[in-house]
Amino acid sequence: MAVIRLLFGSIADKPIVMKLYIPIHQAVFVAMGTITMCLPSVESFEVVLIFAMMMGVCDGIFFLLLGPITVHLVGAENSSQAVGFYFGLIAFPLSAGPSLAGFMYDRYGSYDVAFRVLGVPCIVHLMTLIPFAGKENKIVDFADERHT
Repeated sequence: MAVIRLLFGSIADKPIVMKLYIPIHQAVFVAMGTITMCLPSVESFEVVLIFAMMMGVCDGIFFLLLGPITVHLVGAENSSQAVGFYFGLIAFPLSAGPSLAGFMYDRYGSYDVAFRVLGVPCIVHLMTLIPFAGKENKIVDFADERHT
């Protein structure tokens, strides 16, 4: 994951790529959701390794673009609050995910349902970013809004 961040980080600094942060982020989430949902149908260990490497690449790109996308959406002044809020929002699903997968395994006797169901939130996350994909940099100053 660290190698991907270094490689993609130098690519992400190019001006043409900067315009594509949100579409790249969306493509990464579609890939992560698709890989997660397809994992139960894999029968060879080599393909599981390839899927794991693909997930690592997607995860590296996701965390690399998190900062620039946050600055793009809320501005540099509010980016620390936005990232903190985002991590606060994902803390519960990331903590509850393994327990939910275990519950599904106990109920259905297989992890197939868990992988197929838990790949869907990645696709839903993609849908939440669609309205922002073509927008210019929007600087939101929450301090000014509180004093008006």
